[in-house]
Amino acid sequence: MDVFSTYIEMSQNMRNYSETRHYNKTESNATVIIASRPPGHYSVSAANLVELDDGRALIGRIDQLSNLDKDQLKQLYKQQLRDGAHGSGGAGLGLIEMARRASEPMEASLEERQEGRAIFSLRVTI
Repeated sequence: MDVFSTYIEMSQNMRNYSETRHYNKTESNATVIIASRPPGHYSVSAANLVELDDGRALIGRIDQLSNLDKDQLKQLYKQQLRDGAHGSGGAGLGLIEMARRASEPMEASLEERQEGRAIFSLRVTI
């Protein structure tokens, strides 16, 4: 169930981002891959086009989350629920939830492209 939930969260984040940026069909292409990793783990990876500044901010957010333990992630999730951050967009609660499900720190990268854009990649191991 955690693998499926992570897949859905990633897919929704990519779709919502492309819509808010008014990307055309080519720009909104994205990839999600689910792979089995021994022993008994799964890797859910995704990649999509983002504005470079947005990608840099996302990398920073993921780095912050990677430094938190499970209890801290749970507290942060509850705090954002209380603060109403789930309505703000920008992969807030969903990103925290993926970090909570992960068995290893999330891995993210940014590959700069032309015109102030980049390919953002995220891998979550469950």
